[in-house]
Amino acid sequence: MTQKQKLDFSKSIKSKICQEIPSDTNPYLANERLISGYNIEELAEKTTLIDSIYLLFKGELPNAIDSKLLNSLFISLINLGPRHPATRAAMTAGISKTRAEHLLPIGLMTLGGDKGGASEVELAYLFIQNSLDNSPNVLANELMEKQTDLHTHIAPGFGATYGDIDPILIRIANQLFNIKPESVIFKWCLKFINEIAKHNAGWLVSGLAAAVFLELKMGKRESVGLFQLACAPGLLAHAMEQTHRPITDMPLLEDENYVLKK
Repeated sequence: MTQKQKLDFSKSIKSKICQEIPSDTNPYLANERLISGYNIEELAEKTTLIDSIYLLFKGELPNAIDSKLLNSLFISLINLGPRHPATRAAMTAGISKTRAEHLLPIGLMTLGGDKGGASEVELAYLFIQNSLDNSPNVLANELMEKQTDLHTHIAPGFGATYGDIDPILIRIANQLFNIKPESVIFKWCLKFINEIAKHNAGWLVSGLAAAVFLELKMGKRESVGLFQLACAPGLLAHAMEQTHRPITDMPLLEDENYVLKK
């Protein structure tokens, strides 16, 4: 057996995503890297980041409509705003002089979970997928009858934000759905949203992301990571901004705001 045969990684690492053609002089180095058959250098020259992300997960480049849909969703999720707990966590870590390489992971860990976090995207994906054969109006009313607290989610990805409907998400949803108005998934979601709106409930960011990822057939598990990826730039930017400010710019609560339990 030759040295090159011993170092043939293709026999131990299997992937449909990436193919690396080794260098003639050093098999540890790749002379060419292909993503689903596309040379990464050509992709860098001829296509966009969002299309390349689609290629990684779907194995093909998107058509113009799907490219616009995914791009619009990513931009919509790029900054969740300083009211969001994940952004606040990243900001607090930044102003506290946490090491720069830890800031994004802190924000993403706070973004996790199945109550408004990344894990809820998968749950919302499954909820929408499994509900498409049901009447959205009937289902909405059945769920609302069981609702006892405006601060809980009536279904994964749907409910009230701080006890009310998020107005930005309503407008973003309309923008996204207008890109693909013939979508059966989007039509179902809009009817469902219109019905729960009568009870002061609406989109949660996890549900809106799930609806788009389902339409693009990204996969329920993949949607969790893609949601995190889309939200990551805003978390990082907010955290980095705080690293340039003194810690006194974000003072601790006054003593009277603490409650000591005996």
